[in-house]
Amino acid sequence: MPYTTLEKIKRILNITSSDRDALLNDLLNEVDAELNLIVQKHFKTPIEDPNVLAVLDGIEALWVAGRYRMLFEPSPMMTPEGNPREHDFVVEARRRLRALIESRRAILGV
Repeated sequence: MPYTTLEKIKRILNITSSDRDALLNDLLNEVDAELNLIVQKHFKTPIEDPNVLAVLDGIEALWVAGRYRMLFEPSPMMTPEGNPREHDFVVEARRRLRALIESRRAILGV
């Protein structure tokens, strides 16, 4: 079950029509699966803490929005180092996820 909603993703992207809903739902399902693989390594699932759920909601929405933008915004596909380039939204979502995981480790002392 996704942490975020289609409406939140569309708000980030400033999309008001339903023309892209199918694509956004597909991207949401892909990102949700990827995010869950990471989350289950660091958290007891299903997550019930509303604070963690709120953070994951924002992370997932940004990640999906970034994946969407990568499909439609012309940009170099590779970094100068030869790595695949990710949209800034995806980079920020991953940064927030790392921060969430690190804060959990700090709290639990693991």
